[in-house]
Amino acid sequence: MPDAEHTLKIDAKYFDGNESCLLVNIDAKLVGTQKDVYGKDLVKFLVYDDGKVIASKEIALPVGKALEHNLTLFYAGRLSTKSPGIALESEELGLYIDPLHYAVIHRSCAPLLSRQIVGQEIGDLCGDLKTIGFKCEGILK
Repeated sequence: MPDAEHTLKIDAKYFDGNESCLLVNIDAKLVGTQKDVYGKDLVKFLVYDDGKVIASKEIALPVGKALEHNLTLFYAGRLSTKSPGIALESEELGLYIDPLHYAVIHRSCAPLLSRQIVGQEIGDLCGDLKTIGFKCEGILK
């Protein structure tokens, strides 16, 4: 994928409280370049903690059309302290960042956990609704 067509802004936060979690936010402008499935280009993002995949997300891009995406990769639990940061990879984009440093926030992730579960349920439903032409991106904000 050509660099001139793609932009990524990556932000990671680790909530280190009674309930711990990691949020990796990616604001991306991407263009699909090859037809993988149903005429779309599949791009997968993986988050690693000391070599173990802890979160992943896959998006389908229309070929030849630039679209902006706001992705959140979420992991509930404590991170390893063996090595600094985490790693972020997207083989399709030729992206590998290790270490990706995160901001540490010393409070519980509990409020985010409930929002994440509801957001995931809505996100899953939106994917199904898109197949029949319903647009619900504004609902997720």
